[in-house]
Amino acid sequence: EAEKKRKEAEKKRKEAEKKKAAKENQFWSKLRKADLEYYLTVAMLPTKGTMFAQQTALYAHIRKNKVSAFRAADWNRLCLHVGLAASLSAENSFRRVLKAMKKPKP
Repeated sequence: EAEKKRKEAEKKRKEAEKKKAAKENQFWSKLRKADLEYYLTVAMLPTKGTMFAQQTALYAHIRKNKVSAFRAADWNRLCLHVGLAASLSAENSFRRVLKAMKKPKP
């Protein structure tokens, strides 16, 4: 009986971890490979490597260059790609993206 309860608790914990990981990677799961490569090209970064490597490169670029990472039109486009409301200012779009964007997990 105790063994059964322990297994059930373990199962629930694993499900909770999966949900948390999915939520954390939501930003990246909405960004298709083609979109990702577009932003890497705009940022003049290499588009080679795995999806994770590309995500990490884009994440680092945005973190480092802040709003100037892209033009306003590209910030709005990125917002729309990941299901965020676009804004009139690049600053606002950038803030929305940054809030939604989590460090990519392999």
